[in-house]
Amino acid sequence: MIGRALAQCSLTVMYKTDDGTFEDALKSDKAGTRDKNKARQILNLLGEPNNFQNQYEFWYQWALWYSLAGEVFTLLYRKDQKDPNQTPIELYNLDATLITVQANPARYPTYRVSTPTYGFNKDEPLASYQVIHCTEAPWQGSAGFNKGILATELVALDTDIDLYANYVMQNGAKPSGIFSTTQVIPDSKFKEIAARLKEAWSSMTGSRPSDLSKPGQGMLLDQGMTYEAIKPLTLQDVDARELKKQTMTRICGLFGVPPAMIGVGESKYNNTQTMMDEFYKGTMYPTLVSIQQKLKQHLFNGFPSLFIQFDTKDFLKGAPLDQMNFVSAGVNGGILTPN
Repeated sequence: MIGRALAQCSLTVMYKTDDGTFEDALKSDKAGTRDKNKARQILNLLGEPNNFQNQYEFWYQWALWYSLAGEVFTLLYRKDQKDPNQTPIELYNLDATLITVQANPARYPTYRVSTPTYGFNKDEPLASYQVIHCTEAPWQGSAGFNKGILATELVALDTDIDLYANYVMQNGAKPSGIFSTTQVIPDSKFKEIAARLKEAWSSMTGSRPSDLSKPGQGMLLDQGMTYEAIKPLTLQDVDARELKKQTMTRICGLFGVPPAMIGVGESKYNNTQTMMDEFYKGTMYPTLVSIQQKLKQHLFNGFPSLFIQFDTKDFLKGAPLDQMNFVSAGVNGGILTPN
């Protein structure tokens, strides 16, 4: 849900005017030629990050690393890798589990890769201007606490519940019981009786009885033996259904996704739009702010008036009826014009 929500957003480069308002950099008559050229280059870069991924695939992958590893390392590939002022020509999301963050003597971060990646290796650490490092967890990323660790434990618990439920359904529902006697039976005789009981029991309860001419057949008990039936174990007995529901709800809560969005449990929302609003405002918007600030920091060095903005209008515009009510109220209140 997080990956799809982020990946479907369109991107715009905004120009901050002298009065503090923002305008589309390519359409603003206040933005200079230099700013417009830079904005156009960055939009082309973000629209086609590399030769392997389109914009949707790139940001979807970005969101998965961000959510599951707690951090994302995006490589900025330039024609001259030593020139931090050059506009990158490609973007690649690196494997976050293969990178160690270190500080150089000048207290700038460097990124050491444990295996060769895109022509780089552990003997050539990537410089701070070559990597956009976004962290969802604390700065140390996967070396400290992150949601991925807790999610792994919860998903493992969820899987164990499924396995146990399957075992109960396959084994617990079959008729079973205990044969017992107060008599002392010699060991050799006991084995003979046990073998006979086992054969008779299998013949009586098996899916394919050995003697089809005896429907409803019984068993002859001797040696003072009695039979005590054991109640079949059900999922209700172990309350596995409720435990699984709680586990799935905790996983959803960990990532800030309303459980009802993926069909878990009952919704506390009076309509779908309210649920989507909470997801977008509480989960997606903080993520977008983090990305926008990182992109500004790395892609617009020397361009203080340019900013990246994810277009979230599609998130919050609501159903067609909601949009009509919004526009009608705005026009009637004199806030909007019919155009």
